[in-house]
Amino acid sequence: MGLTFFMVDDVWVNEFLKKLRTKEIRVRVLYDLTANQAVPGDPYLKLAREAKLQGGQVIDDPDRTAIMAHKAKFHKLLLENCRRSAIMGHF
Repeated sequence: MGLTFFMVDDVWVNEFLKKLRTKEIRVRVLYDLTANQAVPGDPYLKLAREAKLQGGQVIDDPDRTAIMAHKAKFHKLLLENCRRSAIMGHF
């Protein structure tokens, strides 16, 4: 059956990423609580992207949540969705 849960910590995130890249391990679902989109070399960001590359699902995907960190882009998206909902009669 294999390992069903593993919490990746700062101490071994790079080793975990290496094993994922060499396909020694496989990630079906990664729940990301740590990736920092503002730091391109962030190991947790790399881990999330590698998991997706190999077909894994990433919950709280840093590539999708990055817009939340950019206040202007998020407000624009929020306004667009509010307008769309108003046009469709949801408000």
